[in-house]
Amino acid sequence: MTTIKEASAQPEELSFELRTEYIDLLQLLKATGLCATGGEAKLWVELGAITVDGEPESRKRRKLRNGNTVLVTPVNLEEYPVPMPHARIVVCAVQD
Repeated sequence: MTTIKEASAQPEELSFELRTEYIDLLQLLKATGLCATGGEAKLWVELGAITVDGEPESRKRRKLRNGNTVLVTPVNLEEYPVPMPHARIVVCAVQD
């Protein structure tokens, strides 16, 4: 059974500087260090733990661009022993 965990009141705030036109969702989760592997990132998306700009996201290869906000909300999964972070990532363009 998968249920949304009671997360801390405020998610950890992260900013990701985008150096290309876009980054896909799985790459972002790994690049920020929130996920150790691509398999872990895929699982989080499949479990419904990810929203982009306030909308649930099920596309693993969702292209994220400047201004997108990704929220990771922990889920309670008995067979998944690794704790999930509660984090908010803002994607922003690199300032020249």
